Amino acid sequence: MIKIINAFRQEFEQIKGDAMLFVVCISLILCGGLIKFGIPLIQNILIDSSYYKLTLEPYFLVFDLLLAFITPFMFFFASTMVMLGEIDDNISKYLIITPIGKSGYLISRLGIPAILAFAITVILLLTFSITKISFLLNLAISLVSLTQGIIISILIISLSSNKLEGMALTKLSGLFLLGIPAPFFILNKIQYILLFLPSFWLAKAFKDSNYLYIFISFIVSLIWIVLLLKKFNKKISS
Repeated sequence: MIKIINAFRQEFEQIKGDAMLFVVCISLILCGGLIKFGIPLIQNILIDSSYYKLTLEPYFLVFDLLLAFITPFMFFFASTMVMLGEIDDNISKYLIITPIGKSGYLISRLGIPAILAFAITVILLLTFSITKISFLLNLAISLVSLTQGIIISILIISLSSNKLEGMALTKLSGLFLLGIPAPFFILNKIQYILLFLPSFWLAKAFKDSNYLYIFISFIVSLIWIVLLLKKFNKKISS
C-alpha cells in the first residue's frame, strides 16, 4: 500500500508541477462559489428588473448537478493527462512491471483520485448547494458523478494516441453533461435520445421524483465501463 501511495505522490507532483492541471483542480472552489452566490444574485436581478418576474429557481438543481459532475470530471482530467503522458513516454508499461504491478498502478492513477473526487464532491455539495439535498441523496449524486468521471477518463485514454488528442477528446466529452438539463428543458419523449448518459437518468430521477432512475444510472454506467474496459486494458499494457 505504501508503494501505491508513493506512486500517487509522484502523480500529484506531476499535477502540481503543471500549472494548467493544478489550476483545473482548485478551480472547483471558484465554480462552487459562483453557483452558491452568483446564481441567487442573478435570480434576484431577474425578479427585480423583469416585468414577468422571471425566475431561475425551478432550475437551481441543474446547477447543483453540474457542480457535482464537473468535480470528478476535473479531477480525472488531471489524472488522465498524467497517464497519457506516461503512455506517450512508455513510462506506464515500466511502472506496471515494478512491484506495484498493473493493479497498483491503476489504483494510484485512478483509484485514489476517485476516492478524493468522491469526498470533495460530497463536501462541495454540502457547502455550495443552492437546493436542499439530503445527505443520502448527496452521496448518490456524488457516486453517479464519480462513475461518469471514470467513464470519461477510460474513454479518453482508450481512444487517444497522445495528450493532444486527449485534450481534444476531453472537450468533446463535455457532451456527457448534456444529460443534466435535458429532463428539465425537453419535456417530451425526445429527451430519451440521451438515455445512454448516466447524467440523464440522475437528472430525471430528481425531475420526476422517481429515485429508481438512480439505479438505472448506475446500470448505464456499468455498461459503459464494461464496453470500454477491454480497449482500456490493451492501451495501458501496450
